[in-house]
Amino acid sequence: MKYFFIFLIYLGVFLMSIIKFYSILVLFVTLIRHRLHAVTINEVAYIGLWLILFYVNLILGREFNFNDGAGLYSKVVILGVVFFWLLIIHLSELKVFKNIILAYMLSINAYTFYLTFYTFFNDPLLFANRKFISPFVEGIVATPAYGNSSSLLMVAAICFLEKKYQYIAFYSTLSLSLLLQNRTMMIITLFSYLFIFNNIRSRLYSFFVFIMIIIAASKFMSVEMVDSTLEVLLRRLENEGFSSERWDLALVAINDIFSVGHPYGGLDPSANSNYSYYFHNAIFDSYKNYGYLGLLFSSLIVLILLYQLIKLKFNKYYLLIFVSGVSVYLTSVVFEGAVFEVLVLQLVLSILFRKSILR
Repeated sequence: MKYFFIFLIYLGVFLMSIIKFYSILVLFVTLIRHRLHAVTINEVAYIGLWLILFYVNLILGREFNFNDGAGLYSKVVILGVVFFWLLIIHLSELKVFKNIILAYMLSINAYTFYLTFYTFFNDPLLFANRKFISPFVEGIVATPAYGNSSSLLMVAAICFLEKKYQYIAFYSTLSLSLLLQNRTMMIITLFSYLFIFNNIRSRLYSFFVFIMIIIAASKFMSVEMVDSTLEVLLRRLENEGFSSERWDLALVAINDIFSVGHPYGGLDPSANSNYSYYFHNAIFDSYKNYGYLGLLFSSLIVLILLYQLIKLKFNKYYLLIFVSGVSVYLTSVVFEGAVFEVLVLQLVLSILFRKSILR
């Protein structure tokens, strides 16, 4: 019966990649067991802030959210999903937690690779512009959510999964960071390397595996795909480096905050950008949607996480969790309703509230 449920989890996570990640919650509930140590008051406040933020951004601030594709009913459902998800990941014991990480890591990476190759062979130009198409959904799919999720799950795998799964997570994320030209992934992958390959033997092993991957890629991937990906990646790094229009938008938001421009929400980033309805920053997007109230609650999330990190005495692994998670929190569209990336983000950040971890 145990292995049957594990199979259902893996199947469910793959399916939820297609159907907005809702169905898997029921499967997780069947496996939940209360964790060994009690949930702290600080953790309760943290969970409450997430729920308040989703309510403020999706319900109260929906006028300025710019997510016209999701109606009020869908946003209420999203709020419910987030509520149950937070309960599951914060109450479950470590063995269940480990299974959740493993299920997400395998399924999301597999689905992302599938979308990568499907898009390239159907529309190479779209792929070069870091977009996906899928046979399961209409329209164009943005790639950052998949890339960020892959890198965060690699970080979560370090202290929860066996070495073989850590290696799978690392090489998947490394390959996807290059294919998707995702600079955040590249940085997280670089720092995670030091944790996953923590001795000379494993680093030599990683070198030989990397060579084998290159040889395999040259055999099974088209030359056009490799050349076009490297060309776009190098051109992007040469032209942009690690700069981004998002930093310019951040300055717009900061200036508006200090000048009391939109105390009740309504700052429009598209007025200062050619490509975005969002600031790609959970704090500034919360300010956009609901003014200073959104700004306060979204900032408190980071402060609580920082307090947890201080309590954990800046342990190197917890520091990696904090930096990776907060980096995604401050560079992604968190509250517009694309649930799966947020579920992964909340899963990873919840590790900061664990007093003990598996290795």
